[in-house]
Amino acid sequence: DQKSSETKLRKRIEKKFGIPGYKSHSITWIETLLQTPVDDYRKNAIGLILAPYLINIKKLSYNTASIIIRDWLKKCEQLRPLDLNFDYRVKYCLNSAIKKLQLPIRFSTLEKKNTELHKRLSEKMHDYRTS
Repeated sequence: DQKSSETKLRKRIEKKFGIPGYKSHSITWIETLLQTPVDDYRKNAIGLILAPYLINIKKLSYNTASIIIRDWLKKCEQLRPLDLNFDYRVKYCLNSAIKKLQLPIRFSTLEKKNTELHKRLSEKMHDYRTS
């Protein structure tokens, strides 16, 4: 059943992100988010973007994904303090991504859900391309 679950996940990834012959892939806007501390939308970013991306797209272990998310949160905390429940949220989101084979939202969906974060990431990606 593990093999059929992975096959289904691979087909969903190919369909959603247009990555043929999928193995492990980087998604530029999410990699940009991992380099960009934010003061808002952090809980949603973990659950809807980072945990599914690191677990199901990058194929990282639970521990590695947890370290990456916590490092990102440390950068974010310099902008605005975190709530006390972020440890629980990280664990919950990683476990949920594993159990549900959840995929991250699309960049176009982020634009609808959080226009400010979308705009900020768009600007950052543009800066990277022009430098």
